[in-house]
Amino acid sequence: MDFNGFCISSWLDLVGVVVVDNSQGFNSKTIGVSMVTFFSFFVLRVLLVVATFLFVQPAGTDHNWVAGAVAVFCGWLNFVILLRRIPYFGIFVVMIYKMFKRLLQVSVLILLFTFAFAFAFYALLAEEQDVFPSFTRVPLAFLRVFSIMAGELGFF
Repeated sequence: MDFNGFCISSWLDLVGVVVVDNSQGFNSKTIGVSMVTFFSFFVLRVLLVVATFLFVQPAGTDHNWVAGAVAVFCGWLNFVILLRRIPYFGIFVVMIYKMFKRLLQVSVLILLFTFAFAFAFYALLAEEQDVFPSFTRVPLAFLRVFSIMAGELGFF
């Protein structure tokens, strides 16, 4: 398939996704069809088309491979969203989605605590360069506190 055929098929695929998901309705109670799923699927499809378009451009930089990697990632996420509609796989996809959502909520709290302890240790230990070299700058203090929170035993 040449480049023009690829672009036309990608845009027709995108329009087909919009028409099919729109025809099923937003208020359906099934596992796979909801407004959030529709918009996430649509955004992933647009990102997939744009990244693939950038990947097939003439080579000249390494950005082509980055765009290709983004396209492959978006393609797999679209596949997982489509798997959500199959009853056997759908429950597992929903479970993993909820797990990642909860993990994101907890990681925000962990990040706040990490910043708080990093700034506190920096304020207390910045002058002790010979004893605590990890707390002489704020980014180093953040990394050290993150490693302490991750369970490193050789802290300080």
